Amino acid sequence: MSTLGGEEEWMRDFHMAKTDFERICFLLKAIQNSNQGFAHFSKLETRGTIARFYGKSDRISELNRLCSLAEWNKNNVSRALHYATSAVFYALSPEQKIMAYSRRCNILFNLGLIQEAIRDGEQSFMIIQTIQDTETFKLPFLQEELVHILLVQTK
Repeated sequence: MSTLGGEEEWMRDFHMAKTDFERICFLLKAIQNSNQGFAHFSKLETRGTIARFYGKSDRISELNRLCSLAEWNKNNVSRALHYATSAVFYALSPEQKIMAYSRRCNILFNLGLIQEAIRDGEQSFMIIQTIQDTETFKLPFLQEELVHILLVQTK
């Protein structure tokens, strides 16, 4: 079996197999050869592409977070929570995850869902602790959201 070549060459090699066992071995080798390229997906340069393919994007997360704020200001609580949860889901970078979790924490706290708010607040703080760069603390957090996280954590 050649690694390169057209369909005719591939079919010729396949038909040279005399038994079902040889045909199965031929097909298994073909599958093995075709799967060898998947090892390249672990490279850093393709990680972002794969993440975007599965919907992870800081831009989408930020858009959802801002929509959540707008819906909250219109007193549409269910939509605000929906957008905040979407912001958490789509967040890719640690900084955006912190922003998204803190936004949802604020909403959950105001809804009286204290345990859920604590969980999201803890998620924010765990992410903050994993980031080595102290510049992270200079992110443009909404003061209201940070205050609610701190209040939830101290109770």
